[in-house]
Amino acid sequence: MPYPILPRIVWVVAIITVGSDRAAQAQDSENALLRARDAFGERVGVEQVGLYNENQVRGFNLNDTASYRVDGLYFLREFQLPDTVLAGVSVKVGINAARLDYPSPSGVVEYRFKDPKPGTRQLSVNLGLRDYGTQFVEMAAAYAPPHGQWALAGGIQALPHVRYPNGTGGNNYGIGFVPQFRPADHVRIRTVFSGDRSTYDGDYSIASSIVALPPRTNGQNLSPPWARVLRYSYNMGALADVEFSSRWSLAGSVFYSDTQRAPQDFSLVTLRPDRTADVTLQPTLNQHATALTGSAILKYHFDTARTSHTFSVAARGRQSRDQRETLPALKVGVFDTTNLAYPAVRPATPGPISTVQSDVDQVIGSFGYGGNYFERLELRGGIHRTHYTKTVVAANGAISKRPDNTWFYNASAVFAATHALTVFANTVKGVEESGIAPQNAVNRSEVLPPVVTKEYEVGARWAVTPRLSLTVAGFDVTKLTNGLKPDGIFAIVGEANHQGAEVSLSGELMPGTSVVIGAMAMKPRLSGQLVSVGLVGRKPAAVSSTVGIASIDHRLSWAPGWSVDSRVSWQGPREVNVANTLEAKGFALLSAGGRYAFDWNGHSMLLRFAVSNLFTDRPFIVQPGSLVSQNPGTTGRISLRIGLVDG
Repeated sequence: MPYPILPRIVWVVAIITVGSDRAAQAQDSENALLRARDAFGERVGVEQVGLYNENQVRGFNLNDTASYRVDGLYFLREFQLPDTVLAGVSVKVGINAARLDYPSPSGVVEYRFKDPKPGTRQLSVNLGLRDYGTQFVEMAAAYAPPHGQWALAGGIQALPHVRYPNGTGGNNYGIGFVPQFRPADHVRIRTVFSGDRSTYDGDYSIASSIVALPPRTNGQNLSPPWARVLRYSYNMGALADVEFSSRWSLAGSVFYSDTQRAPQDFSLVTLRPDRTADVTLQPTLNQHATALTGSAILKYHFDTARTSHTFSVAARGRQSRDQRETLPALKVGVFDTTNLAYPAVRPATPGPISTVQSDVDQVIGSFGYGGNYFERLELRGGIHRTHYTKTVVAANGAISKRPDNTWFYNASAVFAATHALTVFANTVKGVEESGIAPQNAVNRSEVLPPVVTKEYEVGARWAVTPRLSLTVAGFDVTKLTNGLKPDGIFAIVGEANHQGAEVSLSGELMPGTSVVIGAMAMKPRLSGQLVSVGLVGRKPAAVSSTVGIASIDHRLSWAPGWSVDSRVSWQGPREVNVANTLEAKGFALLSAGGRYAFDWNGHSMLLRFAVSNLFTDRPFIVQPGSLVSQNPGTTGRISLRIGLVDG
C-alpha cells in the first residue's frame, strides 16, 4: 500500500533531524557512493549509484549484449552472480573503457571478486528487511594469513520471504566462496564457486488492449496463484596470473555458468480500460542454459627512455547452450482486477511439447598494443578476428546454421594535458549479443542473432581537487536493434544510432561530504526500410533520451558514527511501441537514508536504513516489446551488520 504524503514528509524530516543531531559517517565497504570513481554506475551489494547499471547503458541493454568482464578478463554469465562472491560491480565507459584490453562498443560491466588482504580475519552477520518487506540474513567471512600464500572469502545468504516490485513473492537461498592461492611469489590463482536456488510466483508482464497506457495496478500481483518459477543457478571458474619475468606475463581464465528454470510460468496480462484483464499463460516446462568461456592473454613488456610498451596476443572462446521445452499458450480468461478470481486449479495445457535448442560457438583471436609515452600519452589498440557459429534446432527438427567470420578493432588515446586535465578519445567495433525475444512476441524466448556495433567517443577528465573529478564526453554508438514488429515478431526493426553527451562529477566535495552527480542527454534515432515505409517510427522504443542522478553522502564530525545520504534520479520519456504512437512520461525518484556505525561489547556494528521512491505517483516503466510495468512506489529497508570477528 502506498504511504500517505504526510507520513512520508515526517519520515524524511526525522531522518535528516536525527542525522543532523547525531551522525558522522564511518567508512563502510558497502557504500557504493564512496566507492564510485565516476557517475556511470557502481554497485556494492544492494547499494547502487550512477547513471547506468548492468541492464542499461546509453540506451542499450548490457544484459543482452553480454559485455561482461572479471578483472578485465572475458566471460559470460547465464544469471547474475551472487553478492556472496562479489566485492563490487562497475559500469565502464569513457576513459575507463579506453584503458581496457578488450572493450565493448556499448560499454562493459566489470565484476570484482572478493580479495582479502594478508592478515584479514573477518566474520559478520547482516540481517533485516529489504525493499517491499523482504526478509534476509547473510553471513560473510574472509580469512588470509599474514604470509598471504592463500586466502578465502565468501558467505551464505537466506531470503525466506522475498517480495518483488510487481507484487510477486517467493524465497531465495545461496552460497558462494572465493579461494585464492599463491604457490609462488609471481603466481596467483583465484577460484570461485557459487550456487543459489530461488522459487517465486510466476512471472508476468502487462500490455494494453488499446493504444494507451493501461490502468494503474499499484503493485497488485496479477500472476495466477498456481503459476510458479523454480530456478537453480551455478557458477564456477578460475583466474590465473603468472609473471614469468619483468617482461613476460600471462593471464587466463575459465568459467562455467549454468541456470535452469523448471518450471517457468509466464502470464501476459492485457489490461483493458474497464479494469479487466485478459490473461494468457505461456508455460515453459524447462529452460536450461549453460555457458563455458575461457580466455588467455600473453603480454610482453619493455621500457625505453621515458616510454613503455606492451604487446599482447590473446585467445577468447565460448560455448553457449540453450534448450527450451515449451507448451502452447493457454487462454486463462478475462478477470476483474479489482476482485481477481482465478481458477483454483491450474488449467490443463493441451498440445505437444516444443523443444528448441540454440548453440553458439565462438573463438576470438586478438593482437594488441599499449604504450605510455613520456608519462603523458597512453595509446592502446587491438585487432580481433572472430569466428562465430550459431546452430538452431527447431521444434520440427530442422537445423539451421549461421557462420560469421569478421575482423574487429579498438583504438584509444589518453593524453595528460596538465597535471589536472586529461583528454581521451576511443573507437570500438565489435560483435554483441541481442538477448532473447520477450514473452509477448510470436517468437517468444528465441535467442536472437548477434549484431555488429560501432562506437566513437571523445571526452575529458578534470581533477577539480585531488578528491573530486569532473568528466565530460560525447559519444556515437550505432548498431542494429530489435523491436516488436507489426506482425508480432521481435526482430531487427532498423539501425539505431545514439548520439549524445554525458557529464560526471564524483568524489569528496568537502571534508565529510561526497557526491555522485551525472547527466546524459542523447538523440536516439532509427533508420532502415521499415522506418522509410512508415511501419516503424524514428525513435527507438523503451529508450530514454535523458537520464540524470544526484547523490550525496554527508558525515557530520560532531555526531561520530552517523551519516545521512539522499539521491534523486531522473528517467526521460520513452516510446512505448516501435510505431511511436504512444509515449510514457518521464519521472523523478527521491530516496533518503542514513547509517550509524558503532561498537557494542567489543563488536563493530553498522545500522543502515533507507526509504526509496519518496512522493512517487507510481510512473510507468516501459520494457522491450511494448510491455509496461509500474514503479512499485515508496518502500523502505533497514539492516544491522554485526562484526563477530574483525581483523
